[in-house]
Amino acid sequence: CLEAIAGDERVEVVRVKNRMSEACDPSFSAGFRCIILNVCLRCDEAYALNIENHVCEVQLVLTAFIGVRDTAVHSRFLRFRDARASTLPSFLSRAVLVGAFGRFT
Repeated sequence: CLEAIAGDERVEVVRVKNRMSEACDPSFSAGFRCIILNVCLRCDEAYALNIENHVCEVQLVLTAFIGVRDTAVHSRFLRFRDARASTLPSFLSRAVLVGAFGRFT
């Protein structure tokens, strides 16, 4: 899957965060493991819509983690995210979280 995305000439991989690596500190992701790709689309459709510079996040997750993520891990992540945001000035917390996680739940 990763090779297919990286090899697609219509996709520019801007950043890779490998949370599956042993070098990755799980405390930064509330214990969740995945590979995160930030990508931009470089194709005619993206240029026509003027979205070629929009950065999208793609998460590659092992099937075994999906059920765990929907329950305990996701709940822990929400508490982690909210606690982390409470240390930022109010005008920054929303911008940082939207930039880092794409949405609020």
